[in-house]
Amino acid sequence: MASRSRASGSSTTGSPTLLTAWSITNLWIIAALILFVAIAVIGFAYFTPLVRNQIRLADAGETSSSEFERLSRRNAVIGPLLGVIVLVILGLMVFKPNF
Repeated sequence: MASRSRASGSSTTGSPTLLTAWSITNLWIIAALILFVAIAVIGFAYFTPLVRNQIRLADAGETSSSEFERLSRRNAVIGPLLGVIVLVILGLMVFKPNF
């Protein structure tokens, strides 16, 4: 009988418990949400226009121009920064630190 209650997702086990296991006010959840918003803002405000301009220059055959080089250097900074932020969010969600 115990295996049935687990399979049915009763209130003592299963997904309903997962929904109430952590409060939205836990600091690691707040930090992850703030970092997620930061990724969205950086991505939409800076990274997307940067890549769009790089693609425009590449399509025009201007890959050796100073503008393309400047955009490439910026891309080399912002791209990995976004990746690191994603890894920090992943670490927060996996390890759920208590700070």
